[in-house]
Amino acid sequence: MRWAPVDSGVEVDRFLRRYNFQSHMSLTIPILALLAPHASDPRLCAEIAERLRKRTATSAILGAGYLHLGPVDRALARLVETETESEMHLAAAVHVADRQQTRLWQVVCRLDLAGLTGNAK
Repeated sequence: MRWAPVDSGVEVDRFLRRYNFQSHMSLTIPILALLAPHASDPRLCAEIAERLRKRTATSAILGAGYLHLGPVDRALARLVETETESEMHLAAAVHVADRQQTRLWQVVCRLDLAGLTGNAK
């Protein structure tokens, strides 16, 4: 269930098409986690989702942890087409945040999951 793109996602799509998101550079996963959910092209979103699936159960962290963009599963939940897949990835994101004891992401992921399911546990 994709979220509404920023600026119709056109600029984000343009940037992501130019960026080699298959790269193994340390910036790749954080950039994808930050920008991909705002893309508007369904085919591009599917390609990026496939790339992010290789990093599930981890977090998008830049450098030695000075920028933590949350669990990769949270970004993936924002790219997939169905609510069932989104719910599955958000539940996985909660698990990652709990395992890593990242308080901010524990709250954010739980709020995202509650917003999707209507279950505020």
